[in-house]
Amino acid sequence: MATATAEPRHRLRSLDLVRGAVMALMAVDHVRVYSGVPAGARTAGIFFTRWITHFCAPVFVFFAGTGAYLHGRKLGSRALLARYVVTRGLMLVVFELTIVRASWTFGFDYSEFLLAGVIWMLGWCMVLLAGLLWLPTWAIGTFGLAVIAFQSAFGSIGGLLPEPARWL
Repeated sequence: MATATAEPRHRLRSLDLVRGAVMALMAVDHVRVYSGVPAGARTAGIFFTRWITHFCAPVFVFFAGTGAYLHGRKLGSRALLARYVVTRGLMLVVFELTIVRASWTFGFDYSEFLLAGVIWMLGWCMVLLAGLLWLPTWAIGTFGLAVIAFQSAFGSIGGLLPEPARWL
C-alpha cells in the first residue's frame, strides 16, 4: 500500500520573524491606546514606540505583496492568484468592518462613523493588486511611481468631499 506524502511547505523564516516583530510593535501601541496613555511624546519610550509604529503599515503592505508574489510562484497561474488575492482582500475588508470595528468601538452602531483603518486599506489594495497582476511590468512600475509621486495630492481630496462621504 503506497502512502501519499505531502510536499513540505517551505517558509521564509526571516519574513515570519519581521512580521511577528511588526505585530508585537503594533500590539504595544494598541495597549497604549487602551490604557489611556496619550500619543504625545511625554517620554522617550512613548515617542519611539509611536515613531516605530509608523513603519508597521508599510511593512504589512510590502509583505502582503511579497506573500502574493511567492504564492503566485507556487500556484503557477495568474488567474488563480488573482482569485486568491481578491478573496483574501475582500475577507480583510469584511473583517475590518465587523470584528476589528467592534473590537475598537465595543459596538455595532454604524450611524456614528465608520472605522476603516490599515486592514481595510490592505484589503482594498489586494483587490487592486488582482487587477494589476494582468498588466505588464512597466505599467505596474509606472503605476507605483505615480502613487508615490502623487500621494500627497490624494490627502487633499478628503477636504473636497461632502461631509458624509469623508468617513466612507
